[in-house]
Amino acid sequence: MTAPLRRLIATVGLVATLLLAATIPAGATSPKAWTNSVCGALDMWVTKVNAASATTSKTAPKSSVDAKKRLTKLLSTTQQQTKVLLADVKDAGKPDVKGGQQIAATMREGFAQVQRTVAQAKRSLAQAPTTDPTTFMTAARTAQDALEAGLEGIQAAFSAARTADAAPLLKAFAANDDCQAVSA
Repeated sequence: MTAPLRRLIATVGLVATLLLAATIPAGATSPKAWTNSVCGALDMWVTKVNAASATTSKTAPKSSVDAKKRLTKLLSTTQQQTKVLLADVKDAGKPDVKGGQQIAATMREGFAQVQRTVAQAKRSLAQAPTTDPTTFMTAARTAQDALEAGLEGIQAAFSAARTADAAPLLKAFAANDDCQAVSA
């Protein structure tokens, strides 16, 4: 076999190996790296949703149409930020601890439930007539309840991961400032 042919075969073999490696899911992530990723993403989510909420409630709405517009914008922001959070948590993978796959899945499902709850509230609010104050106030309260349920869902998913029977993960949670900020 000639040298150029051997190099070609070696190059094809290297490319095939790289392509194969790219299709194999990444392994588990160290507890410290996983908590850094997840808690950092969660802290960013809380910051952005709180900022959007503060902006929404900065001044009293001028009308029910204005209130609907503001609430819809808040729900849209929350929906978008939850989508980003879900992607970041998915990218974090799973922690390299006993039950790591289940812990990561529980977190993702909790956050996905928040996404569904907010989307439903946004649909309900969109259908609420602003001409009937009672009906509109009910829809607005439902939207507010959905946001609160979303926050509780985030907290529940986070709490489930923090109470896992995995000492290295618990240690990583305790050592991470973002995790402490989110749980406070």
